[in-house]
Amino acid sequence: PYTARYRLLHRSGQELWVETRSTPLFDRADEVVSYLSITVDITSTMRYQRQIEEKTQEVQDFTYMVSHDLK
Repeated sequence: PYTARYRLLHRSGQELWVETRSTPLFDRADEVVSYLSITVDITSTMRYQRQIEEKTQEVQDFTYMVSHDLK
């Protein structure tokens, strides 16, 4: 089984993020006969994660500035 996240860029410039999860399907002889894959749009999750990272950086920068000024 594996999971992959990747970014797709539409020619309009729109950025999309998707996650694909895949697992092999075996026959009775334990031979791989096929794969079952599911692909999910995670664009909103990635945008939210990016916003959180930006806010965290802003807080760290502010904390550094205040700490430096207090010294």
